[in-house]
Amino acid sequence: MELKLVLFPYNRLMLINLHSCQMVMDKFFKRSGLKEKDCCPGFTMIEIIAVLVILGVIAAVAVARYQDSGADEIAAASTLKAHLRYAQLRAMGDIVPWGIELESGSYTLQRDGDEAPVNLPGESKRKKDLEKMTLSPVGTITFSPARGIPDPNGQTITIGNQVITITPETGFIP
Repeated sequence: MELKLVLFPYNRLMLINLHSCQMVMDKFFKRSGLKEKDCCPGFTMIEIIAVLVILGVIAAVAVARYQDSGADEIAAASTLKAHLRYAQLRAMGDIVPWGIELESGSYTLQRDGDEAPVNLPGESKRKKDLEKMTLSPVGTITFSPARGIPDPNGQTITIGNQVITITPETGFIP
């Protein structure tokens, strides 16, 4: 016969036979009017797992929010590539060269060595400011009229840690 020490509600400690434990519990709950879950405080396994999942999601969002992923630099490099392609396209359809003048924290659309009469695509002005990013090298990249060949030939531009390469002769920008 196996015995177990059990603490019942109202701090009653009893030594009972495990086989008759269920019968004693049934009688106790029937007499007291309590339900079985009223005397057994705690959390179910499902409740604990749900709380852990919610905490895990909150932690993942918090870490991702404060981690520098370099997304701003990638977006700025992508925008500059689009603007370089635009200048090349305009040069190929014109009789004068078009280009981009690079400064340390901004760049400007150029036509025939002067500021272009049109805005950069997707921008409200001809000059694009790069907030908190550096652009190198400083200078002007021009594309020849009709053919769109870059000058200087085979240029590499850096925005933060993003590198943009202009292919020599063709002006292709991967």
